Amino acid sequence: MTESAFGVNADDSDATPAIARVANNEPTPEMGCEIAENLRALIDRMDRRHPDLKQIAARRLEGDTVQEIADQLDSPKRTIERRLAWIEEIWNEYREELN
Repeated sequence: MTESAFGVNADDSDATPAIARVANNEPTPEMGCEIAENLRALIDRMDRRHPDLKQIAARRLEGDTVQEIADQLDSPKRTIERRLAWIEEIWNEYREELN
């Protein structure tokens, strides 16, 4: 069977075109493993810096405001802002290491 990025040989009507496989929204098992490994590495780095960083990152990703996070953790807003800056620093350092 011959295949191009946009389709397959005309005699194979059941085959999935290559472009459709690439455009699929589902991650491959390998990609899923890589994502999981990267998340574990980031979480480990955050835990080493401060035990609250994982919870702060999760709440922020869920859409909570800095004030809402501060209220839940009974911390000053400025403390949460500082810890969010640490999280960003950790993620940026990790991203640079991957490149």
